[in-house]
Formats: sequence, C-alpha cells, structure tokens
Amino acid sequence: MLSPILKITHRNFRKPCLAVMVLLMLFGCGNGTKPDLPEEILGMENLSIFSKEDIRVAGKLLLHKDLTFGERDDLLLGEPIFVDVDGADRVYIADRQQMDVKVFSADGEYLRSIGRSGDGPGEFRQISHMLADNITLWVYDSILRRMSAFQAETGEFEGAIPIGGNLLEIDELASIYVRGIHKQPGHRFLIDAMSTVIPDPVTGWEAVENRSRFYEMNNSGDLVEPSLFERTSSYHIMMVLGPRMTATPVDFFPSLLTGVTADGRLIVMWPEHFLLEIHSENGEPLHSIYYPVERIAYDPAASFDGADNELTNRARREVRFPDYKPVSRHLLIDDVNRIWVSVNSKPPEETKWWVLDDQSGELIARFDLPRDEPIEVIKNSYVYTRQTDEDTGLQQVVRYRVEIGDTDD
Repeated sequence: MLSPILKITHRNFRKPCLAVMVLLMLFGCGNGTKPDLPEEILGMENLSIFSKEDIRVAGKLLLHKDLTFGERDDLLLGEPIFVDVDGADRVYIADRQQMDVKVFSADGEYLRSIGRSGDGPGEFRQISHMLADNITLWVYDSILRRMSAFQAETGEFEGAIPIGGNLLEIDELASIYVRGIHKQPGHRFLIDAMSTVIPDPVTGWEAVENRSRFYEMNNSGDLVEPSLFERTSSYHIMMVLGPRMTATPVDFFPSLLTGVTADGRLIVMWPEHFLLEIHSENGEPLHSIYYPVERIAYDPAASFDGADNELTNRARREVRFPDYKPVSRHLLIDDVNRIWVSVNSKPPEETKWWVLDDQSGELIARFDLPRDEPIEVIKNSYVYTRQTDEDTGLQQVVRYRVEIGDTDD
C-alpha cells in the first residue's frame, strides 16, 4: 500500500513553517521546484500529501457493460435524473419528465412505477432527491417541501415528512434551499441547507456567495440545532436586467462536493484544489487528503455556454472570472466507503475518475469516461451511469461491472 509523501500532523509539526521545510526537502530542493500549495492548506492538521508518482502508479479500473435500463420500446425513460440501488439490488430511476420513479429488478426486469404528478399523498411536483435503503425508498419534493416514503418491497406509500418545519425559527434559514440530503446510520438524515448571502448594497455583476449549513434532521422533519458546520457551497452572479437584477447560477466557480460514508463520516471537497476533508458524523475534522492535480486555465469566452448576446457580453466585461476551472464536478461514495472523484481534464469532452481509499487516501485506481455519461451510483461492484443512445436519442441508465487491475504504465 502506498503512503503519502508527507503527512502533516500538528501534534508533531507545531509550526506551519517547519512543515513547509520538510515538504521542500521531500520534493527536492536541488531542482528548484516548490510545492504550489496555499498556506491555508499547509496549515491544516492531519493532512496527507501525495505525489504525482502516487498518481502514476495507481491501478487501472475497467468497466464492462452489463445491462441497460430503459431500452424497451414499451417502457421509455423521459428524463432520468437520479438513480439508486437498494439492498436487494433493485434499481430505482427517478424520471423528472414523467414525474415518477421506475423500479427494476437486478436483472433488468421492470417491476413497477412509484408516484405520479400531483399534490396528493405519494405524488410529486418536483423530484429533487432520492435515496434507497434496504427497507424504504425516500423521495424529496422541493416544491411540496416533503420527503415521501415508499416500501421498497412493494412500492406502497407509507407516509411523508415535511422537511424543515422549524426553518422560520432559525434566523439564518429564513430563505432556505435544501441543496442535498444524505443518509446516516440509524435511519437518520443529514440535510445540506443552503442560503444566499445578499450584499448590501447590491450593485450588480458581483459574485454572490451561497453558504451551506449541515443539520441533522429528526423524525419530525425538523432541523436540529446547532448545525454541524457550514461552508461556502457555490456562487451566483447578480446580473443587471434594466431596472432589475437577477441571481444567475454559473459553473465557472467551484461548487461544494459532499458525500457520506456508511458509518456516517462526511467527505467534503471545495474543488479549487484536489483536497478532500473527512469529518466525523458530528462535524469534527478527522483528516484531509491532497493530490497535485494540474489546474486548467479558464477561458471567459466559454462562460454562459458560449452565448453571444448583449447581456452575456456585458457580463464577460464586468464579472471577475476565476483563473482556473474547478478541478472536479462530482464526488460519490460507494457501498464499501471508497471515494470516487471526477477530475477535469483535457480534452474537455472526457472526464477522468479516481477511486480512493477513505482511510489512507491511497489512489486505488483511475479510468476515463465521456463527460456526458455521469456516474449516478456505485454499489455491489457495479457502476450505474446516465447516457443518451446515439441512434435513438433516448435516455438510458447503463450498468457496468467494475474490474480493478494493475497500472498499464
């Protein structure tokens, strides 16, 4: 098993400058190279720093196509947005267009559809999150602001929980958006509650910060105070439209990536750098993992999907763009707690994926996937992706069997 080139533990290195000196020696002072690490990263406790050699010698992960869901002519997927797998290997596919959840057996047999469009019990206005465990399928509706529960075995509706009924009692959450929902041990949930920090005064064209606070949710749907911790989660741009201004989401700034392990640890990544922070289920920092990833320069001409009009052209003149693209867009945790992270690369139509050990930080394997084939879930040595059939244009969910081998370098 590989070891990091440097493990900084401030119980041993009490001054950051000493840690920097050790790091310089390990990288080699003779060739004049220096690690390009901000001081706030080097000053972190229990930080494991890996090298480019650790990346090079990582194993090769192979995906073998196994099964396609949604290829039958009599059962089409409209717009699959979430995929999950329960303990019996049943596959759940949330369809935003048809506003239901389609259920398949492990061998691809269609079993049933759950829910429909509407406001009544077991119905959805907008499917925003979906989670499956051995007993229950949970579906969160951000318009109805409730989590509906369905029996995994039969699909029968069991009830609904209003999310954050006590939000108005928490001052900083008066205008909350549930950005993410994670399962925790003991049938508990961790809620990523996001709010926007509006500047005063608002002048337009500035980046407006969104902040996430992480709360445990009780059985009544209330968020338990205090929050476990909070972080910047994303940014909006305040765009000027005549006398009005609107907050526009953008993808050229980093966006907070999160995942929860089976034992409740929270994995957090702010993808300005390849830096993973591992927290206990109570929000206490445990350790961090850093890899030297080449950052790709950002071209403002590509902003706003390359649109060429008066508004976007003015935005390109007024907005202060980042120098680099985010290093990652996706973070997932599989059922054995391995961390799967996408890494932006050249060419842009391709995404590199890395698989890391959650304890040591070792890079176990890496592989490439087309950028338009995002991974949704990894379970029981299978990877489930969303993709579009080139011949028909139909949306499908494809399952691959995972094989990890030696590096081919």
